[in-house]
Amino acid sequence: MDKPLIKSLIKLTALRDANQLRIFLVTEISNLSAVSEVTFVQKKRSRALSRPQNGRGYEYLYYRVKDDGSIENTPNVKFHKILDAIESPKLTNRHGSTLIYPIAIDRNTKEFILIKLSQLNDPLSFFLDTFFHIYKNHTELLLAAEIDELTGLQNRKAFDRICNSLFNPKLLSDDMEITTSKTCFAMIDLDHFKQVNDDFGHLYGDEVLLLFAQLMIREFRTSDFLFRYGGEEFAVILTDANPGAAYEILERFRKSAELFNYPQVGCKTMSIGYTVTDIDKNAALIIDEADQALYYSKKNGRNQTNCFLRLVDSGEIETKESEPILYF
Repeated sequence: MDKPLIKSLIKLTALRDANQLRIFLVTEISNLSAVSEVTFVQKKRSRALSRPQNGRGYEYLYYRVKDDGSIENTPNVKFHKILDAIESPKLTNRHGSTLIYPIAIDRNTKEFILIKLSQLNDPLSFFLDTFFHIYKNHTELLLAAEIDELTGLQNRKAFDRICNSLFNPKLLSDDMEITTSKTCFAMIDLDHFKQVNDDFGHLYGDEVLLLFAQLMIREFRTSDFLFRYGGEEFAVILTDANPGAAYEILERFRKSAELFNYPQVGCKTMSIGYTVTDIDKNAALIIDEADQALYYSKKNGRNQTNCFLRLVDSGEIETKESEPILYF
């Protein structure tokens, strides 16, 4: 059992993407001869304003290895019942023939590995315990390196990695968690933020950024990617959203956030520009399009949301030929 464990750990620690890490974990465990079925369940507190899926404020992410080796990510209500039946989520539990390993990544996320075993001996138990502990520690390191310390959103490092993997046609694969066919990318800029720092000081400016990030976490869906792009600029990748749906989501956020009263500072507005992703667009082009739409919003009165394609169709801005930008 030692050699397979060492080889697995070498492969695991070489990964730098949390989603790939989860899939590798499930696939590697499913290859063990004593294992008949493996399911990964990530239990998150819902951050969306819409009603939670199960009425208890949680949302779930699933991976299950099917008999043909493919990955299935369709939620199954039986996992809800199994997890809800666990008396102590901090200890390994048995539910019938299923062995449940809880993995605590942070305060807001609990991950569970559900394994159906034909047998459980000491070497296998050692393998699983070691493997899951290394996975937990490595995942925490990856997450810590990609979180903005002030706002808690994903930082520029995470932004570069995720955009490169999602919007680089050469890197797209069939097992991507989301596809670019129904994805929109938005840039958000707080209006007149420099004035906050000038009038109230950087301490209050930091508080505005922190509270604004919390508004983003509250308003957007769990499936969306939220980033602090830099300074007072933020970015959002909206999954499963066409241009019309993206506009409604972004406008709802803009209107809700402009009513928020920041301590000492008062209300603040924002400008938003977004674009539609496409298989033929690379990350640099997608970012540039959203940035052009953002610039239009700021130049034409601020406190508004604009879509790059609509601005081009209406003749408000013109497309431009650009040299390849090798940012990613």
